[in-house]
Amino acid sequence: MPHDVQIAIMDEVDELDKQELERKAELEELVADLISLSGDEPKDIVAHAMSNILWELKYRINEDDDDNRYQDLLHMLIDEECDKDFEQMGKTEKMEIVVNWYGVMDLLKELRNGYDLDIKDYTSDELYAKCYYMCLYNLISDFSCDDIKIIQKYNINVLINDEDE
Repeated sequence: MPHDVQIAIMDEVDELDKQELERKAELEELVADLISLSGDEPKDIVAHAMSNILWELKYRINEDDDDNRYQDLLHMLIDEECDKDFEQMGKTEKMEIVVNWYGVMDLLKELRNGYDLDIKDYTSDELYAKCYYMCLYNLISDFSCDDIKIIQKYNINVLINDEDE
């Protein structure tokens, strides 16, 4: 292989490495923001949910997975998070706290416009569950399959240290 082609390839690799390291720094900041506990109940509920989802993504995404697999897994994990039984208070009550904090009207509008959802067809609890799902999805939508692979590669912490609670 000619020397100038080798240099061009190495320059391209260096640029890709630089971009990956920049994204790694962005991901570290984004993850830290999502999973940090603040003592504010809705934010802490969301932090625990985001940590659970990111942990599962970190260990379930494989090197050969693509964004389609990532989206399938993400939706499944958000469903699981929405279905979990909350220990200290009722599931619906926690969902209501988070949805009201995030903005119930914005979430309902997004569900109605984006998914052609007729809110009159659902109970209040069902709407809170759908809004909670949308809230979690919106908060984690900044991540891609490639981002999860970077989180894996650099072993970025996605777990909450809540020993002090």
